[in-house]
Amino acid sequence: MWPESSKGPPKPYPFSPLGTYTQGCSMAFTALRPSTTCLARPQRPHAAVPQARVTAAARRTVVRSTVVRNPLLCRSTEREADAPELQQAEAAGPPSASSSSSVEQQTAASTASSSSSSIFPYGVMAALASAGAAETLYLTASKLLNASVACPTSGCDAVLSSPYAQLFGVPLPLLGAATYTAVALAAGSAASAARSGHAVPGWLSSGLAAGVAGLAATSGYLMYILQSQLGGAPCVWCWASAGISGALLSCLVAGMDRRQMADAAGPGLGATAAALAVLYAGFGPLGGASSAAELELPYVSPQVTTESSQETLSLARRLREAGAVMYGAFWCSHCYDQKQEFGAAAMAEFPYVECFPQGWKKGVKIADACEAAGVKAFPTWVINGATTEGQLELPALQAALDAAQGAGAAGQEAASVAAAAAGQ
Repeated sequence: MWPESSKGPPKPYPFSPLGTYTQGCSMAFTALRPSTTCLARPQRPHAAVPQARVTAAARRTVVRSTVVRNPLLCRSTEREADAPELQQAEAAGPPSASSSSSVEQQTAASTASSSSSSIFPYGVMAALASAGAAETLYLTASKLLNASVACPTSGCDAVLSSPYAQLFGVPLPLLGAATYTAVALAAGSAASAARSGHAVPGWLSSGLAAGVAGLAATSGYLMYILQSQLGGAPCVWCWASAGISGALLSCLVAGMDRRQMADAAGPGLGATAAALAVLYAGFGPLGGASSAAELELPYVSPQVTTESSQETLSLARRLREAGAVMYGAFWCSHCYDQKQEFGAAAMAEFPYVECFPQGWKKGVKIADACEAAGVKAFPTWVINGATTEGQLELPALQAALDAAQGAGAAGQEAASVAAAAAGQ
């Protein structure tokens, strides 16, 4: 039996390209929810549907971005409300080439937007973190190999030789390299996800925020140490690392909306607190002792413990006779390693000049001889007027000395010839 409210069998659905529909809602449910949207069930179509009407209906469905699992099911109230729109679509006929071109342009714009979001901030962050990893790996290698770093100022070696260059016995640049590498990998993964149109996983965003926040907090703390405990030593590599960390934090914040910032606040603040706690635990005793003494280092000549060979004894004597000089500082580890290569017995002939004979503290000036020689890093070798910064191996010293003596002999011979010619 048909419901009392209906008069006879169901009527065809108006403007429907799919055929006749029946309403499947009971009278009891309709009485309780008069405005309930009922799902319509299709019956056999009465006649073939014009292609224009089907095309218009499909285009309307695309515009409304409605995902329908079964194309034969629809919401009757929506279709009734959209009947005028359907009539206009049917009158317009099949989509033209211009509308197809518009859809293609929208798709291209969406693809370009996804590519842009993958480049900023994640692509930029991956590049910055890679640069930071390369820098800290270079500093780690220099620290482990006792090699002098390329630096236009003397502050780089001073910082790497200080007690603040390691944390719990681990070189601090090595910890920085590990963190930078992790951030670079996380940012690269996020960029790949954004480029493919997928959402960045929450755990990846949280890890990225924690890594960047930890780097920024560490750089800020180390800049404080550099100014307060190391007398503001000019360290170009320290400034570069701090700049990279700051740029990473700026990119991360600039690429987030409010919801993402709220989600990243917890991991970021947690990583910041953890980094500061670890740094304070490792550097706190050093900072307290040095602050009490205003970081004053009394002069103590390090004791050379190795034995000298005939080769090193002869080389030290030749260097002194040639007027070669090695400028260094008593707290410089590379200077001490250079002395260890020559041995204890060779120190009597070793041409060494101490640049801080009165000790070191904030504001103390370098020795006049070192200032006159233009010393900017330790150790600095001056052989026959040629300046070389950093620790040198024994073969390199011998080669430099031979070249200097050869040039000196040639100069003396030329001077003798000139004097003889003038006497004639």
